[in-house]
Amino acid sequence: MDTGAVDVARPVESLLARANGFTAAGEALSNTGVKATATGAYLRSVAALCAVAAHLLRAEAAALNADTEQVSAHRVAAQHRCDLIAEDVIDRLGVDDPIGGPLLEVVEDAKSFDAGSSTAPLLEMWARLPLPVPVVVGTETDPIRSQGRPCGDPTSGRAGRDAGRGRVGVAGWKADHRPRGPA
Repeated sequence: MDTGAVDVARPVESLLARANGFTAAGEALSNTGVKATATGAYLRSVAALCAVAAHLLRAEAAALNADTEQVSAHRVAAQHRCDLIAEDVIDRLGVDDPIGGPLLEVVEDAKSFDAGSSTAPLLEMWARLPLPVPVVVGTETDPIRSQGRPCGDPTSGRAGRDAGRGRVGVAGWKADHRPRGPA
């Protein structure tokens, strides 16, 4: 399990691997097809924050190599992305939004972060951000089980099980342990 600790035997490589992981996570989150809703705006901002994390991790790796030019370049990139994220969150969610407000605080901390320093404390703070479950809309095929054939297709091996089934809904669960869902 990745605990987030830097591998002391290969610190630069481990930081760059984590940066690549954040880049991939951000791209995956932004490619989920989230809609133009407040939740979608928040998720797109979190995806963009992953790119900020990648730049800060790359700056930390560059600092370990004494490459001040790369530290500076990644710092500028991270700060510019923070400006873009903050502008988008303010426009779409507002500063008083229950999830937008904490996100803006994290973005401000990232913008003023000393690039090249250990990113661990900042990433620990980011891990506490709420992350809503995105609703993903797609085709009615299951590429893993049916090799791209529509659900209910007799050749998919799932005809009997899936025939006549409707769409799937997801219900939320609040802290009071009472299920929530469409009314």
